[in-house]
Amino acid sequence: MTIDMSTFNVSLRTPGNNQGLSATVRLEDERLSITAGEHEIGEWPLSELRLEATGTGYRMMAEGELVILDFESVSAFERELAEASKTRKGRRRRSAKEKQTKREKAPEGETAQ
Repeated sequence: MTIDMSTFNVSLRTPGNNQGLSATVRLEDERLSITAGEHEIGEWPLSELRLEATGTGYRMMAEGELVILDFESVSAFERELAEASKTRKGRRRRSAKEKQTKREKAPEGETAQ
């Protein structure tokens, strides 16, 4: 069951362990957080995560640790993740364009920062 556009129910487990822990994954502001009940397991910028699709979920590498996230609705998570990726790429393009504009406007012999 998807709680809202960016919150997803998952079973969280480690490799080799078939028994998962009920948890919630949230995507917000280009960050992914995981909570189990009242306990926050962690929060990371998407840019620092390695996510590998498994069919029913994702293998997630964060801070040198590997966990497996099995989603109730992996397709909804994938749509939200794709949207977050588009947002990140758009910001990088805008930032690069702004830097180029500053360089072009800088007086000759000076470099804009």
